[in-house]
Amino acid sequence: MKNQGLTIAQAARTTGLSARTIRRYIKSGRISAQVIPGGHGKEFRIATIPEELTRQRTIDKQPGQTIDIIGELLDKNLQLAVQLGVATERIRTLESQVKLLTKGEQMDRMLSPGELQLLKLLGQGKSNKQIAAELGTAEQTVKNQLHLVYLKLGVYNRTSAVIKAIELEL
Repeated sequence: MKNQGLTIAQAARTTGLSARTIRRYIKSGRISAQVIPGGHGKEFRIATIPEELTRQRTIDKQPGQTIDIIGELLDKNLQLAVQLGVATERIRTLESQVKLLTKGEQMDRMLSPGELQLLKLLGQGKSNKQIAAELGTAEQTVKNQLHLVYLKLGVYNRTSAVIKAIELEL
């Protein structure tokens, strides 16, 4: 797009840039301009404005689009904050479990007498239902206690728990 004889202010309005930026572009040679005498001394007249500076710089093409985008970004930000909070809490839980396992205490002191009894019954090959009947608790309680025993032993299943108990001579 070619504009003959534009002032800096006119070029700024045409391009959507500030007058200061137009002056910088003139000094760097990115915009060519002539110095001519004006009403208040010498002033620049811009002969041509490069095409890349005349492109539209609008954020939205429809009214309210910017607000919608900001709303979506706020929602995503909130979702990420929630995920970060959950992840942080999980990390804290894991850190506390690692501290329990690496304290240097004897494993049999880390496990309660009830958990040791549970391990013994597990080693006998009994199912959760059979263990619950023998201990006089609900099957879900046995599952929860087994989960804690797995965490303390650093294992993921009943077979590994029994093997670890044998290795540690529990």
